[in-house]
Amino acid sequence: MVLETMSIPDSCKELARNLANGRPGRVSCLVDADIGHAIAEWWDMSADMAAADIGEVEAWISRNVSRVPHSLITDAILHQLAHSLIDTEGGFALLDELHEVARKIAMWPESVRRHTLRPAQSLLAHVVGLRLALRQVNKAA
Repeated sequence: MVLETMSIPDSCKELARNLANGRPGRVSCLVDADIGHAIAEWWDMSADMAAADIGEVEAWISRNVSRVPHSLITDAILHQLAHSLIDTEGGFALLDELHEVARKIAMWPESVRRHTLRPAQSLLAHVVGLRLALRQVNKAA
């Protein structure tokens, strides 16, 4: 209801619903069309991170990590990951490794603040770790 009253572009409303999780203030930045476009692009890339072009991922991170809220970046990855893993089969060790990578991604925004990490480089490292884990799970399935 509140999302409908916000002036979020129509092209980003579905994305806003997916990322808001009942908290419309989390996606208020999508009112800015540039940020909305950037997070929509990230959403599409993170749909299949194992097959995403790493050069495009790195370029997106370099361009957008300083202006897109870090919580939305991680939520997009984790939301897409959760939906892709519903029917995934794999050994316990592989799924445990994937869970560990997802945990690190979820903690990334706080780690950047707490340890003064470089956001672009640390996010790219987590994404590469996620890609490797996803590829191992896909190979085993």
